[in-house]
This record gives sequence, C-alpha cells and structure tokens, in this order.
Amino acid sequence: MGGLLLAVAALELGLRFALPEYRFTDKNSERYWLLRLEEKAAEGNAMERGGMRYDAVLGWRPLAGLARSDYSTNSRGLRGKAEHSYRRASERRRLLFVGDSFTFGYGVLDGEVFGEVFARGHPQVEVINLSANGYGNDQQMLYYREEGARYQADVVVLVSFIPDFHRNVLSVRDFPKPRLRVEGGSLRGGGEPVASVADTLESWRANHGPGLRVWELIEAARKKWLPVPEEITSGERATLVQAILEAWHRDVLRGGGRPVLVLVPHMLGRAWPGHGKMEACYERAAASLGIPCLNLTAEFHPETAGKGDEPTYDLQNYHWTARGHEVAAEKIAAFLAAEGLLGPTGGQGASLEQGLQQVIEAEGGGD
Repeated sequence: MGGLLLAVAALELGLRFALPEYRFTDKNSERYWLLRLEEKAAEGNAMERGGMRYDAVLGWRPLAGLARSDYSTNSRGLRGKAEHSYRRASERRRLLFVGDSFTFGYGVLDGEVFGEVFARGHPQVEVINLSANGYGNDQQMLYYREEGARYQADVVVLVSFIPDFHRNVLSVRDFPKPRLRVEGGSLRGGGEPVASVADTLESWRANHGPGLRVWELIEAARKKWLPVPEEITSGERATLVQAILEAWHRDVLRGGGRPVLVLVPHMLGRAWPGHGKMEACYERAAASLGIPCLNLTAEFHPETAGKGDEPTYDLQNYHWTARGHEVAAEKIAAFLAAEGLLGPTGGQGASLEQGLQQVIEAEGGGD
C-alpha cells in the first residue's frame, strides 16, 4: 500500500509540473473555465485582448470600433464595418442573426462570414450580425432582448452551436456570465450584475482548493470511454434550453419578427459525446413552440469537414473556414426561402399584429 501511495504522489507531482490542471478537467464544467480564466487573468487585460469589454447583463460583449487585421466591429460592437440604425430607413427586409463565435465568424475575415455571404446574394435583405464569441443560449437571448430587439427585424435567426447546450448551466465561461435557472416553471436570474473577473477569481480561490490531477486524469478517461449519461437530456440543461427558447421566442414575436432556429454541429458531428441527444432536445423545443428549425449536422459531415481542397472546418480552431461559411449561407438562404421568409417586407405593421396574437395564444390568453 505504501508503495502505491508513493507512486500516486510521484505521478501527482509530475502532472503538476508538466501540465496545467485544466487539461485534466471536464471542458463542460465550471472548474475548467475558472482554471482557464485564472490563466488568462494572469496575462492581464484578458477581455480587451480578446476584443471584448465587461457588460453587467451579458458578462462580456464585443468592443466597438475595432479595426484589426483579421476582423472589425462597428460603432455598436457588431461584426463588420457596416452601420445599422435602430430605426428602419428603407423597405428592405431586415434579417438579424443572433449567435456565438460561429455567427461572429471566428477565424475568418469580415467578408467571409456567412451573414456577409448571405447579404451579397440577397441585396433586397439587410443583414445584421448580433453575436459574440463564447456566448451560450442564455446570453444570446439576453443580447437580443438588450440590443437586438431595437433593430425591429422581420426575421430573427438564433444560430445555436449544439454544444451551447452545456454553456447555459455555467456562471463562468470565457469570462463570468449570467446564470439563469428555471424555478416554479419560470426562467429566473439575470437581474444582478455579473461579477467582474477579479471578484470571481477571488471568491473561487477562497472557497476551492486545487484538485488532485491524478483524479482528474481518471475522470477524464472515464468520460472519454463510457457512454454519456441519460441525464443530459432530462436534467437542468434540457429544461434550460426549453425555457430560454421560450423567452427568446416571446421577445421576437412581441417585436413583430419571425423566429427561426439554426443548429450548428460540432466538427465531429454525432461522434461528439451526446451530440445526437442534444440535437433532439433543441428540435423538440423548437417544434413545441412552432419555430422553424434547420439542423446543419448533415451538411457538415465529419468525414469531409477538414479534408479536401476546400475543407469546411479549420482543424486548428474547430470553426468554419470561409468555405464552411459559404455552405452555411447557402443552406440557410434555401431554408428561409422555403419558409417564405425572404419576400418583400411591406413594413412591420401586419407582422407586429400577428406576433402579438401569437404571444397571447402562447401565454394562454384570448378567447
């Protein structure tokens, strides 16, 4: 027994010197992101270096007026140089994309983002990109509520990376974030300001000691080789997806818009643990609310995602290449056209009335 303990102790010391702790921690856990946050904070100005600023409601949002070599943001922090007034200045149909780094266009140039590709092919549509790297569905919903609703879009497309499913139960991801909960059948939270990076790390250090990396290694191996438990579809994550989509759906209808959900697969597709179950959870939620849903999983097959002359995924950053964005734009455009959502707007009066009626019906009112 003594020899075993010595061997474990030696392995633990070796792991501590050789590799950072987060490498042995579940990437969907709060601990993983706290460890990463601690590492980023040690380098200083973590948010600004990442092109972000603190936001009391959202946790973080893109800096405005960026003009970097690889991307830019406008005066309100939206991706690209184009400015969009809150007040509609033309009769062009207005389409708003809400999402995370796939929608923002992580790793590609401004003109290569699928929203820009879509806009070039549909000059009758004004396309607005409301997104931020690292956002979960909770932040996407709140970002639309805080900023997106002001644009009075005819169509609002929530573009959800399927593993966003896990982000909704975290209070820290890239940086501290809001933590919503379902209590008594209602979505709660988001009323208190999100904690700063410094306060979050101070609280964590005071209440949590370092974990054993040997145990983290064993746990990582277990999760790699054993099936994903059923609770991911029946627990809090699934409940939150349903509640967040319901809240976003109501907000869009109140503004006179038409909500659409687009699901973006992980690069490994259904080979990624729990992917199929997460897809089904989103699709069920959309169906229950009558939201048109486009699942792009079949369009980005893992066998060809990073291969060939025109791969759709960048194997270095796990995001779409310029070609991947072209494919996404093409499929989204075809889906919206099939749903009759790319026609002339004719103003928002009729759609607002219809939207309000749908809200009343969804909340059990009316005759």
